[in-house]
Amino acid sequence: MARRPGLVAAIGINLAAILGGGIFLLPGRLADLGTAGALAAVILAGTVALAVGSNLSVLAARIPGGGGLYLQTRTLLGPGPGLLTGWVWNTANLIGGAALAIGGAATFATVFPGLPIGPSAAVFTLLVTAFCLQGILRGSRLVLALLGLLGIVLLGLVAAPLLVPPGPASPLLRGTPADVVAVAALLFFAFGGVVRATACAGEFEAPRRTVPRAVILSVLVSIGAYATIGVATSVLAGGRILGAAPAPLDTVAQWTGIPWLPPAVLIGTMAAATLGVLTAILALSRVMAAMADHGDLPFVLAGKEGEPPVSAVILAGTAMALLALTGDMTALLDAGALCRLLYCATAGGAALRVTTTPVRKSIAVFGTSCCLVLIGVLITWNPLAPAYVVAVAVIGWLGSRLRHRCGAPAHGLQPVDE
Repeated sequence: MARRPGLVAAIGINLAAILGGGIFLLPGRLADLGTAGALAAVILAGTVALAVGSNLSVLAARIPGGGGLYLQTRTLLGPGPGLLTGWVWNTANLIGGAALAIGGAATFATVFPGLPIGPSAAVFTLLVTAFCLQGILRGSRLVLALLGLLGIVLLGLVAAPLLVPPGPASPLLRGTPADVVAVAALLFFAFGGVVRATACAGEFEAPRRTVPRAVILSVLVSIGAYATIGVATSVLAGGRILGAAPAPLDTVAQWTGIPWLPPAVLIGTMAAATLGVLTAILALSRVMAAMADHGDLPFVLAGKEGEPPVSAVILAGTAMALLALTGDMTALLDAGALCRLLYCATAGGAALRVTTTPVRKSIAVFGTSCCLVLIGVLITWNPLAPAYVVAVAVIGWLGSRLRHRCGAPAHGLQPVDE
């Protein structure tokens, strides 16, 4: 595959994954914590994401090939952990992309009442899939354009509290510390997107330098964005509960009475949904192609040199569209956050195999430990979450059996050691 996009494109893909992965879906959960609670949840999630980002930087510098964390785990920990990581990654991206498509369709349904959310989300996903067939270079250009549009809408939301008459004061802190930690865990539905550029590393210029820088910079920008939007949403809500509303920012925009804000939120939501679904399909298809290259998926999914993996893109988009038909975003958010925490924890374990300095080892242990704690909190918050873990394990086992039945030779995509 040609390595043409550079640092700006890599940062854009990660930002698209993190911001598109929840900036219009998760502020309702943040606002319900109060202003201080929202800040605390974002800082906690962001700190863990920085540790995970540091681990990913180490891995990307060591093994920069396409396939990201799947290839790195397979190389450092063995084929078994690599296969399971690949399936956790695939599940997370399928769930995440479907949830974002549903969120975009739910917001669109506020303008067109009666619009079926599930089918609309599926059609939207298939349209994005068709664009993904054009390759990562065109995909990265669209990502940067949509990020610019999203930035303008977010600035409007941040300015909204200054444009409306003072209303009921938002509480400083609502809920318990456990609620703050639980929302921080849910935020990994978004922050788990920090790993997305690594999946396409083989298509970037100088991936050993480009990807590590993109990972850290995208996390820092995202922490500021989520903290700002979370506080602004809390102020605009004025103590009212948003809960798990499918379109929390649209609800808040309606409350403000500002005529131009609801249409702006609609545009921003669709831009964010497009960013999230687009980068999910791009990354998912690249990991599928890498797994096919190593015999962990049917070889038909492998891509040709210099061309997008067409079969993998079509399969990824079709599976995501079918999942979007359910129209159940809340369950998908919890499942997606859990899967992202699982593969972020794996990144720390793989990084420990190649780190040599005490500081790097401490960061790897810290990141992995925090991910495991947040997994426990999320499971407590949603008792059905363990079922998702079992489902992923079963799918991984079935994928392994399919690999042996296909008998595809493992080749291509070899890591480049320093």
